[in-house]
Amino acid sequence: MLARWVNMLVKEKSKARRIQDGERQAPETERQDSKADQWQEFRRRFPHLATELEASQSRVRIDGVRWEDADQTPADVSPSHGKLAGYSPDPIDFIRRCETKEQALEIIAFLEKRKEIDAAYAESLRHQLQTRGLQSFGSRKTWGYYEREG
Repeated sequence: MLARWVNMLVKEKSKARRIQDGERQAPETERQDSKADQWQEFRRRFPHLATELEASQSRVRIDGVRWEDADQTPADVSPSHGKLAGYSPDPIDFIRRCETKEQALEIIAFLEKRKEIDAAYAESLRHQLQTRGLQSFGSRKTWGYYEREG
C-alpha cells in the first residue's frame, strides 16, 4: 500500500512542478483537489518520507542482491507449522552463513560438485563474490537463525 502512495505522490509532485512552471493545460478539478488532500494525509502519516520525496534525495541502502532467475533456485516453502516449516535453503542461504570468501567458494564448489547448481550459476555466484564481496548476498545468518525465525 505504501508503494502505491509513493507512486501516486511522485506523479503528483511532478505534475505540481509543471503547474508551477506555467505548463498548466486544464483547470483544476475536484479530482486534483482530492489528490491534494491525499498528499496532506500522506504528509501527516509519513512526514519524513514526504520530506524526502519533496527534496528528491531518496536513497535506499540495498544489503543483498540476487542475480539468478526464479526458476534456478526454487524455494520449497510450506505454509504448515511456521513461516520456515518445509523451507529448503538455496545456495544464497548457505553462502550467507559463511564468514570468509574462502568458505563461500568452498560452498559453491561443493554444491556444483553435487549437481545442486549448474556450472553457469556457480560461475555467476563466484563472479558476484569476487566483484561485490560476501556482503552482496545479504547480511550474515548467525548460528540459530532458523530456530529464532521459524
